[in-house]
Amino acid sequence: SDRLWRDPQWLLSSIISPLMASFGIVSLIRAALQVYSVSSSKVITTATGRKVSVAASSGSNHASKKIPIIQILLGGLSMAVYLYLRRVILLKGPNSSSPTLSISNSIIYMTALAVLIQSIYNTFFQKTSNSASKTTSNSKGSKNISNGQENQLTEEEYFTQSLINNSNTSQITHMDVLYCVASCPELLKGTQDFLNNVQEQMNKKKQLLLRKQHMSSTTGAASEKNPQPNATFQLDESGWADDDDDDDDANSKEQNEEQHQRAMKLKILEEEKKIEQKQMAALLVNKTNNNKKDDSSEEQLLQTKFEELDEGVLGQEWVESILQSLNVWPKPIQPSQFFPTEDLLTGNPAVRRNMCMLVARLHSQKLNNHPALTEAGPKGMVDSSYFSHSVQFRQRFGALMEAVLLRLALTHKNYDLSVIIMEAICMFKIGVSSMDKKTINWFNGVVLQTYGGMDGLPRLKITDTFIEMPEKSEIATLDAAVFTMTIERTHAEKFLEHKMNLCKLQNLDPRMVLASYQEVWWVLVRASCSGTTTLLTAFPFIVRNIAQKAGKIKCKFTAPEKPGHYKFIVDIKSQEFLGADQTFELEYDIVDRATVDRSDDEEEDDDDDEDDDEGKKDK
Repeated sequence: SDRLWRDPQWLLSSIISPLMASFGIVSLIRAALQVYSVSSSKVITTATGRKVSVAASSGSNHASKKIPIIQILLGGLSMAVYLYLRRVILLKGPNSSSPTLSISNSIIYMTALAVLIQSIYNTFFQKTSNSASKTTSNSKGSKNISNGQENQLTEEEYFTQSLINNSNTSQITHMDVLYCVASCPELLKGTQDFLNNVQEQMNKKKQLLLRKQHMSSTTGAASEKNPQPNATFQLDESGWADDDDDDDDANSKEQNEEQHQRAMKLKILEEEKKIEQKQMAALLVNKTNNNKKDDSSEEQLLQTKFEELDEGVLGQEWVESILQSLNVWPKPIQPSQFFPTEDLLTGNPAVRRNMCMLVARLHSQKLNNHPALTEAGPKGMVDSSYFSHSVQFRQRFGALMEAVLLRLALTHKNYDLSVIIMEAICMFKIGVSSMDKKTINWFNGVVLQTYGGMDGLPRLKITDTFIEMPEKSEIATLDAAVFTMTIERTHAEKFLEHKMNLCKLQNLDPRMVLASYQEVWWVLVRASCSGTTTLLTAFPFIVRNIAQKAGKIKCKFTAPEKPGHYKFIVDIKSQEFLGADQTFELEYDIVDRATVDRSDDEEEDDDDDEDDDEGKKDK
């Protein structure tokens, strides 16, 4: 310690300089390793066991958060200080009374201090970060969904990596799309949360059953050992004993005052006792009401049927056994890269539940008409936790297909994938596993039998089809063209008649039933020229009035950017019915925009922009 005060250079050369060098080296090495792990693409294994490569430059912002900027700055600063101190010591030279910092001493000090700093870091900082990460992972649930990956992909990232950017888009099948959606991380998370809640309800029911069994077995013995008394304890209301003993001395003034004070105290005590009794009565009423609520919820839970607890109840295990008898479970209907591996199917309950509900939906005709289910339904011997979840699953599944996946495919103008997704949506809604001729003929037969005759087949009669540039005689490149057609719903009358008959039979309000009706049809316009076909636009038109028989449809799109003779291919696809799709072609010449006068259009656009600007100023 004396030398530290007498010789500061020794302190710099022997302690501070090696310490700064060690800290700098450790920080830079750790930063370099972390930067390398971030810069390389990460591979995430999805719930299906399929590995998805996600580059660090993708939409996820995890990479930018992991770059150790602070470690790099601290390491660089420490090395700079070390080099500065080294330079100062060397410049002072051998004339100094203090020893200079030799290379061997530098190596020894740097190694020892590096080990010390690393040990301190691992003991305190790394332990804290590990405990924090464990707390975070526990808060998200003990069972992860993405096969050990906490940083899950978003819906759009998952679909983009799996389907949109797939190099074999032309080979993707309907089942690939359906399996991919069923293994979406967001959908799996919802299933896992639902299963956790069901497990909690089953545990509560087990405890209630055990408690009820214990109470019923001990009630008889307790009543024999502890008989109820016939008499109740009566309080003596005759008054205070000292009052009669002191009657002879009542003439004393002090005794009178004493009696008065006693009477006042008794009165106050009686009033306090009455208030306390009222408060106890109110508490007793609240407690009784709460007990009634608890009893009702407990009774409702006891009446809830679970396949794992109650004998003879039909649930997921029964559904899987029926699917297995149909040879569609647990093997996939068609070989698919998106179907989960056998280990995940058996080891991840959320994956198994989603795949089971998907396959069951595609074979709903055979499941819903099964004798065991039709017999168990009226008796209440079905697992509501499974069948109610299947309804929620179908709603969320359909929303992901239409609002996320189909929108992404259309945004990327991927015609082949968009058509596959539209047809997969139709398959999922109807409940069929394919779109071959056999399935379409079966569907048409059911429709003919239900709605009575060929007029009941859902079809669109399309007339008056043309493409034009409003108020122009020709269509130029990049014009805002309009496709127009007139449609006639040949099935409108039969559908309306059938719905009205159902309302009469079931005693329902027709307005409520007809208000929920919806038909979704898609119009896809492609342009083909010189062997190249491009998707120009796709838009849905929705029929909500079941009685509407005819209407005119207009679709705006931007004309091709190159002039030439084009063949415009128009596809009409149904999202509700099988066999109702149709395709037709229109041929038009697209002229070069530079050869026609479009100054009026530009002036109108400028006027519209000025009007918009003035409107914004007024606001």
